[in-house]
Amino acid sequence: RALKRRGIPVAGTDRMRLGDNLAAQDLMALGQILLLPEDDLTLAALLKGPIFGLSEDQLFTLCWQRGESSLWERLRQFAQREEAYSDAFNLLSDLRAKADYVAAL
Repeated sequence: RALKRRGIPVAGTDRMRLGDNLAAQDLMALGQILLLPEDDLTLAALLKGPIFGLSEDQLFTLCWQRGESSLWERLRQFAQREEAYSDAFNLLSDLRAKADYVAAL
């Protein structure tokens, strides 16, 4: 209903469940990470998904032997070494910086 009120065409509820859509799930995961970057499982899924596109090997490298460090901390460390990690970290950092200041629609 909220989308229709804003003039955004959508399929009826009988035809589509937004939460079942993979793109919507990725965007919800992004929102969760912007609010709680220490959620390692959600961050790992997001980094491997289509928004950031890290490979299994790149994700494994981030996770391997990290001890007590969160995945977010490791991403920050690896961002200084490799462009793929740097791109992901910079985009997430920029979005996190804006998350508190952007008004809800």
